[in-house]
Amino acid sequence: MLSSFLRRSLLMGGPLVEKTSTVLVLSSSRCVHSTRVLWKMDEKVRDDRREMMKTMPKPDEGTPGETSLDMGFLRKADLFPDEDTPNQMFGGMLFKDIHIVDVRCSKNNTLMSCHTAGKSRDKVAYNSCSKEGFKNCRKATNVAAQATGISFARMLLEKGVRYIRVRIQGLGPGRVACLKGMQMGGLEVVAIMDVTPIQWTIATRPKKQRRL
Repeated sequence: MLSSFLRRSLLMGGPLVEKTSTVLVLSSSRCVHSTRVLWKMDEKVRDDRREMMKTMPKPDEGTPGETSLDMGFLRKADLFPDEDTPNQMFGGMLFKDIHIVDVRCSKNNTLMSCHTAGKSRDKVAYNSCSKEGFKNCRKATNVAAQATGISFARMLLEKGVRYIRVRIQGLGPGRVACLKGMQMGGLEVVAIMDVTPIQWTIATRPKKQRRL
């Protein structure tokens, strides 16, 4: 059995002096302390991280309007076609004679092609993000789709096409950005149609989840 004096000295982790002036030299054990100095160091690290986050550029939130919708004063009935829509005039042309622009938005690229309306479907122009010089992962961004839309609009304006109908297929990142680029290039978008195919019956096993 240890004496009370020895037990207290072991708990304190250092030598104690008795009233009889006898010094016991014991092996000192390392203690863990939480002091104000360490707390100040944590505050400094946290403040440095805040300053670093302030200097970092803001994350890309995409094209304005991609996640929001501008509410106008049009009636809901004016937004959808009816039986008289093919005979309406836009820029001196009938709606059924306006050129059609097919936009295919995949997760890796954005393709745009324009052809005439009717049975002939003559090809007028073609453009893509990879054709504009965006390579690898850069062609899968909304910035690339917007730049491609601007150059595609210039190609159509050189051939005398100003009013277009757009048919969008796919759920890629350039859905809204390509439309924004065409409008910035000077084209007038008369109608927008979404022709993305929907698979109602899943007959095969889905692809495995991508590893990140």
